[in-house]
Amino acid sequence: MSGPSEEPSRSAHDEALTARAGGRTVLDLDYRPMFWDSPAAATAQVQKVLGQVTVAVGNREECEVAAGETDPDRAAEALLDAGVRLAVVKRGADGVLARTRTERVVSPPIPATPCNGLGAVDSFGGSLAHGLLAGWPLETAFARANAAGAIVASRPECLPAGGHRLVDTGDEEIDSVKHSGVPVVADARETLRELTVLLRGYRVPAAYRAEYTRAEAEWTARVDTAFRGTPIPDGLLSQSAVIGLVNELSDAQDVVVCAAGSMPGDLHELWRVRRRRATTSSTATAAWATRSRVGSGCGWPARTGTCSCWSATGRT
Repeated sequence: MSGPSEEPSRSAHDEALTARAGGRTVLDLDYRPMFWDSPAAATAQVQKVLGQVTVAVGNREECEVAAGETDPDRAAEALLDAGVRLAVVKRGADGVLARTRTERVVSPPIPATPCNGLGAVDSFGGSLAHGLLAGWPLETAFARANAAGAIVASRPECLPAGGHRLVDTGDEEIDSVKHSGVPVVADARETLRELTVLLRGYRVPAAYRAEYTRAEAEWTARVDTAFRGTPIPDGLLSQSAVIGLVNELSDAQDVVVCAAGSMPGDLHELWRVRRRRATTSSTATAAWATRSRVGSGCGWPARTGTCSCWSATGRT
């Protein structure tokens, strides 16, 4: 629920939800105080949205902001009264409570040794969405969602500990503080130019280069499989197959700007860069994607740019 905290993101979300009317929509309550003037301001926006979604997911604090209740059962009841069909209350070490008007499911936590919690919530949400779309019983869907979160929480970060430091660069402070890295508020292009000078002549050890080559070949094979894709139940292409087609049909110098839920993450993972200077840019909302496309055009007028925004009704 960070998106509706201010314009133009708020209007973009309103339009997307209006277009989505009648479809299955999951709302992650995800209350982040730094984005809101007050809890009351967040409550007012959440209350407007709850009647437009079918599933709401949040922890006790987020449920209090959304529905005024911290007790899991009362919070679930309040969310159902607000219009959702499935209310999900995450209770930490007590597991997850899920309620509809006719069903109540408590899914116990999965014991795991925590290593790095980054992404565990996203993993839970992705697995839950898959289970709901697949038509699994709630008990099965939440058991597997809990397992997915536990698996991610028990794994190390993408960068191994010891001698490695992640530096996050962004032109705004909020974008530069991620993944427990060293935040650097700076223009990304200028940062890369300076790093290019500083790292000129550096070469990684031969053993690391060999390991990278092996891993790259394995990943290429996996991307090939993803790009071929499997049609989803309604007959449409899968998201990975769409990315593969855009990748194949675009030119090496094209700019692709994407804003659509999980697509930015898949784009960064699957996109094959044919020129090492090429980049992909992703933002959180359709409004920002359009602004990014305009910005890329101003920065390099001779380069062709494509802005793809996806909603419940398809490409816009």
